[in-house]
Amino acid sequence: MNGITELIETTLKEHDLEYSRHEGAAGGLPGLVVALPGERRLKTNTILSIGEHSVR
Repeated sequence: MNGITELIETTLKEHDLEYSRHEGAAGGLPGLVVALPGERRLKTNTILSIGEHSVR
């Protein structure tokens, strides 16, 4: 992973957000799966795909 990934991971840790690394599937971009807190103990999983020039 690169410096952007490290920066995002540091930020997620600072905000106590759960995350895991995703290596990418079927030629897709690698990234991070982040569990965003919601109401009533619900969580929404979001994938941050980290490319060379963007984060989606």
